[in-house]
Amino acid sequence: MGPYEPSPRSNAPLIIGIVAGVIILLAGGGGALAFALSSGRGPGPPAPSPTPTMAAPTTPTQATPTPTPTLSGDFLARLNQRESDPEPLTLDEIFRDKKVAAKGRTYTRAARKEDKNCASAVRGSALQTALRRGDCTQLLRASYISENGDVVGTIGIANLVDADAARRAFNSAQERSTHVQPLPGSGPAGNLGTDAAALGGPSTNGHYLILRWVQYADGRRPSSVKDKKLGRFAEDVFENTALPALGFRRLTGRPLTP
Repeated sequence: MGPYEPSPRSNAPLIIGIVAGVIILLAGGGGALAFALSSGRGPGPPAPSPTPTMAAPTTPTQATPTPTPTLSGDFLARLNQRESDPEPLTLDEIFRDKKVAAKGRTYTRAARKEDKNCASAVRGSALQTALRRGDCTQLLRASYISENGDVVGTIGIANLVDADAARRAFNSAQERSTHVQPLPGSGPAGNLGTDAAALGGPSTNGHYLILRWVQYADGRRPSSVKDKKLGRFAEDVFENTALPALGFRRLTGRPLTP
């Protein structure tokens, strides 16, 4: 099956490359999400189960409340460089809650990992080079599962030296065959990146680069290049994990502690 191809000058995603059977598409607008369509085996986990095991239904737990920040100093520029935001990210800061909730929807964390070698957690030589040249010191990833187990995805956040380095990495993330490495986890997340059609794409927040990969657990292709269910997953998870943590740093000058 062929990918969904936009007409010229449209705002729809554009094809930017193919690697390991994965067709990567990226929207032209900065920070917009993109699709990666795959008909073969992608960069998934070793020996995945052919049929995902659905997670047992659970009662959503209350997420840890985010403290009310007190403004400190020039908060608008604080995240523009690591020098003014020196504390390393931690998994408990960025991906602290096992379950996150958004507008009545609940997502369960299936895996999380920190890589000091940022290039090892992404695909694409241009992005790998940009991360090295931008003095990326860490790349944190976490994978989540939707409440009914039909959607899974990975959110990644890279810590670069300054906002200029993050923007260069953002530009490189739009090159051919470039995306965050999906992080396999428990249950349906065991097949992340394998035989899948995924929505993903880069954005920046100060000196941080954010990358996303979201797919249906059974690997089926999206209903369109603007699949609402996958897009909602990416938005819900990011806005209730990494985004508030980075916002707290920007406002207060310190990490959000569990």
